[in-house]
Amino acid sequence: MKKNNLNSDIVSKGKAKNDHQINYHVCSSNASNIGRCLSKDTMILMADGSLKKIDSIHIGDTILGEGGDTMSVSVVWTGYEDLLYKIQVNNATLSMSRNHPIQTCDGVVRAVDLKVGMKVCLVNEETGVIDAVEDIFYNDVVYNLSLNGGYQLIVANGFIVGSMDLQNTLF
Repeated sequence: MKKNNLNSDIVSKGKAKNDHQINYHVCSSNASNIGRCLSKDTMILMADGSLKKIDSIHIGDTILGEGGDTMSVSVVWTGYEDLLYKIQVNNATLSMSRNHPIQTCDGVVRAVDLKVGMKVCLVNEETGVIDAVEDIFYNDVVYNLSLNGGYQLIVANGFIVGSMDLQNTLF
């Protein structure tokens, strides 16, 4: 990583936007959180069934988790990554930090441990076989979410991945 944070240490901003409290924290400011975020264009499944880019999600937004649970966003984490790990299943792709957890048929693993041919869990209790994996140059902001109620699995670009809370519990 070329840069370790966006705004030095942990950042809390209390600006109101669209009646939601915005609270950003740097997700790569210490070793325990490095490399556990999603690219800014990742689409998150919301509680109403719509999709929303992760960089547009705010405190209080409600997302739909794996298994149909609805959860409120308590913290939006941001960081910076030079490289991301991109996986492809059929026409769906997901770009994430190498240590971001993702649900496979054999349990939750780090993205870097994914290999072509492995089965990953997708939305609606489906599975898919990984067609391709690659490191990609990114050089931009990455995001993750903490949710009220603790660690959870969330739906990102149709893939089941871990929230920041789950990541901190597992890794």
